Amino acid sequence: MRHSEAKVLKSIRSSFQAAMIILSFVIIPAAANCLILAGLVFYGAPVAIVRANDSRSYHLLQSDDHVYSLINSLKTLRIKGIFIQKEKKNKQNSWQQAANKK
Repeated sequence: MRHSEAKVLKSIRSSFQAAMIILSFVIIPAAANCLILAGLVFYGAPVAIVRANDSRSYHLLQSDDHVYSLINSLKTLRIKGIFIQKEKKNKQNSWQQAANKK
């Protein structure tokens, strides 16, 4: 009887450890990427997502789309980095300065 109880406890412990590994290395970083990206898009910063596809080449995805489609793309793509494009932001600043001068 004790042998079977020890077996059950061991399997529960190993499944708990596997769940913690998945949580810490997969779910939490994916949620953090979604929150960072949604915050940047909500703030209005142009964002480019760099991902690696099956052939290991890199593609840029522009953030002119809605936040919903970007977060959906995060679920299927491996995110390599999030970059703010300063050129568009400078154009936005120049437009704001021109509007303030009027």
